[in-house]
Amino acid sequence: MKKDKAVFIIIASIICGLLVLIQEKLSLVIPLIILIGICLIKKPLLSLLIFFIFGPLIWSISDALYIPISIMRINTPVIVCGVIVVFYSRYLFFPIEIKAVRILRNISLIFMASCIPAIFWSRSMISGVGQYIRIISPLIILFSMYQLVRSQRHIEITLKYMSLVTIATLTTMGLSLFQGVPTVVLSGIQRITGSGLFVQQFAKFVALNIEILLLYFTTIKRKLTLPLSIGLSSLSIILFLTYHRTSWLILFISIIMGAILFRKERLYWVILFGGSIAAIIFHDELINIILRFITPSSLEDINRISSSRFLLYTLYLREFANADPIHWLFGMGYGDPNQITDTVIGTYLPPHNDYIAYLVEAGIITLILYFAILISVTIYSLKNNQSENPQIKSLSRHTTIIVTLMLLAGIPGAFYGNVMSSWYLFALIGVFFAGVRIRKAQHFEDKA
Repeated sequence: MKKDKAVFIIIASIICGLLVLIQEKLSLVIPLIILIGICLIKKPLLSLLIFFIFGPLIWSISDALYIPISIMRINTPVIVCGVIVVFYSRYLFFPIEIKAVRILRNISLIFMASCIPAIFWSRSMISGVGQYIRIISPLIILFSMYQLVRSQRHIEITLKYMSLVTIATLTTMGLSLFQGVPTVVLSGIQRITGSGLFVQQFAKFVALNIEILLLYFTTIKRKLTLPLSIGLSSLSIILFLTYHRTSWLILFISIIMGAILFRKERLYWVILFGGSIAAIIFHDELINIILRFITPSSLEDINRISSSRFLLYTLYLREFANADPIHWLFGMGYGDPNQITDTVIGTYLPPHNDYIAYLVEAGIITLILYFAILISVTIYSLKNNQSENPQIKSLSRHTTIIVTLMLLAGIPGAFYGNVMSSWYLFALIGVFFAGVRIRKAQHFEDKA
């Protein structure tokens, strides 16, 4: 344990130091890539945990970091996802002991293949490849975690390090206040200046941090109430400041389903009570959040925050219906349908709906396979909700929560291409599958 901590600290410090210096010295790109490559080969699980903890900082570099190679801006999230795909895709083809996971692997491989044609129909081949990498990398993470987590100790270390993303989130938030002009006001964070993270991404990630903390403290450390309280309180304040509706939906689903599935956990009922009091105090803000989503509007002001998204959905679906049948099956290309909104209202807007995004950009086949992935995970997690092993029971119930929030939060658009959140969700699903495998192996050993 001490050796792992030492290696983790050394590697993390070196990577962070190089990421800071890389802005000034382009020549450090090569040694950085070599260093990361060595870490990925020698310590694959530890490297993933480093990516998780420093996720908010890594993604924030996308806009904050500018390396003048020709006229291209380095897209850090895509590069990091590409590294993950290159070094970890081999775990997709490792032997899988659990039948349900083998079926999930087969569906995932077909899903990855079905996403390829859309690359060639994208307006830009480079951006198309980047979006493809974003979409498939979370699944690579899932099967990597399944294969790399080989013991009970690995489960505890993984969940512990993933719970530390709270610290990374708070750090990113704090650093943003010292960059440029702070925009933190009670009406919301228009953009987290200096970090390069859009408020939409950051708000979803903060809500997800709360779910990760609850998972850790209900599965591993059930008595550390002080750090849990500090973490939940800090994240709740930040989430309130971001004032973004999709993140509240994610939080609402996590807490309500947690209270249902963990009925005997006093923690969830305390949170529900505190949330109810907060809802009464800030009822005006909550009403505005609801109204901002359902208020009708015209095409002229569809790009305003107060507009309804239903007109946006109509634009995309109408264009998709008029497309060639081949595009119905395999999509119209990544990012290309955004030209629809540019033509109509003079600005680029994403679909703001995961299902419409998959349908229009990647096609009907890909959308069906996406549903198949989430449904297959749900079925298997429900089967283990009443497991005799407390840890497996907790992991399976949290997996049920995670898949449910992915299904529901996909309606206003939450996770399509958003690797910052999707990585953590699929990683936790992978840990759950690994936990079941470890438990079954122990069961057979005990019988022997």
